[in-house]
Amino acid sequence: MRPLEFASSPHRAHAAPSHGIANFLTTAWRRFRQQRRRRATMHILYKLDDRSLKDIGLTRSEIEPAVHGLPSRGTHRYIDLYGITPRG
Repeated sequence: MRPLEFASSPHRAHAAPSHGIANFLTTAWRRFRQQRRRRATMHILYKLDDRSLKDIGLTRSEIEPAVHGLPSRGTHRYIDLYGITPRG
């Protein structure tokens, strides 16, 4: 009795779907973490009083654009209280 042998496919097309799934899951996980980090940052900023926000150069209406990296008042600000290297 011979042991089971698995035939390897000479085509690389069979390897591509698993690689695509891995990329999809990695991207989905990264976006999920980024969204959670943004929500946590906005939560912290919304808890601050107006004077504290003014000290860091923000108003309440600028919190979301700043966290999402959108331009406001002609300047580009990006705030990420949990990030390692903020843009800006």
